[in-house]
Amino acid sequence: MFHSVFIEVSGICNARCPYCYTGSRHGDHVQNMNPFMSAQLFQDVTARLRELNFIGKDSCVHLYNWGEPFLNPEIKDILSHLHGIGNKFVISTNAGFFPKLPRSLFKNLSEIVISMPGFRQASYDKVHGLRLDKVLLNVERIIDTVGNRRVNICMHAYKFNTAEIDDARAYFRKRGVLFTVYPAFFNDYNQTKAYLTGSLPEAFLARAMDELILEGQPALLASRPEDYVCPQFDMLTVDEKGQLVTCCLAPKTSADYAYGTPFELTGEEILERKVTRNLCKECSALKIDYWVHASPTYSSDAFYRLPGGRLRTGLWHLKKFFS
Repeated sequence: MFHSVFIEVSGICNARCPYCYTGSRHGDHVQNMNPFMSAQLFQDVTARLRELNFIGKDSCVHLYNWGEPFLNPEIKDILSHLHGIGNKFVISTNAGFFPKLPRSLFKNLSEIVISMPGFRQASYDKVHGLRLDKVLLNVERIIDTVGNRRVNICMHAYKFNTAEIDDARAYFRKRGVLFTVYPAFFNDYNQTKAYLTGSLPEAFLARAMDELILEGQPALLASRPEDYVCPQFDMLTVDEKGQLVTCCLAPKTSADYAYGTPFELTGEEILERKVTRNLCKECSALKIDYWVHASPTYSSDAFYRLPGGRLRTGLWHLKKFFS
């Protein structure tokens, strides 16, 4: 049984994050004629994974990978099916869109993660391309629907938005929701590989060095234990087409992106194929697995307890953990 099963219900996203696989290829995904997992396919996939004992009563289903789940026009039916089988679930969203949904469908929700690239419109213009005022209205609607104790605001720290963290922290503390901060990074395998191998285009590299907090990345990778085992081996990922995906970070451009479907493979074949991908060997050799999973996350209370100006303090505190 897998404790974490990621099922991509939306192959597209409404944000245009330059360092994200989906956002940086926004135009490509618009051309996708069938970007959503249907409620029927979702039901079939979960039924098959339960039959294989890959989803058990203690498994948590994550309704996302690269896309924005609330864009799926059948999200209500998908949530209804999850409600029926009783599994805990997690949703990650940018809150750019939130449909009207019954509160009862979120009874088994463990957490809804809301990703934010800052707390000013200028930061949103640099990354998501969404309207901050609309996002905040949707956050209020989400809190009203699911309750504040299951909402986690995850703010991505960039060099240009550290001065915004105090205001965001105060705003969400008043609403009683969890507020965490973690450094933004290349959420795109191909970009990460190009950065680590020195083949990232010069102009894009200059932008990344100006915006991402990368100063401590060499030390982080150097600290990777030799016997490190990637947590992805204990997770299962299915894309919007029902394909079994090597891992959450696997790019669709890779020959090792998918290794079949749960309908055509036995449980033994799935487990064997999952751990023998060449992409995994490359990822491990480049230490991308450790970068993705070992980057620190900061709680709202721990992030700012230093004297000085907010911009100076915030950037120093991030570098303290990255250098």
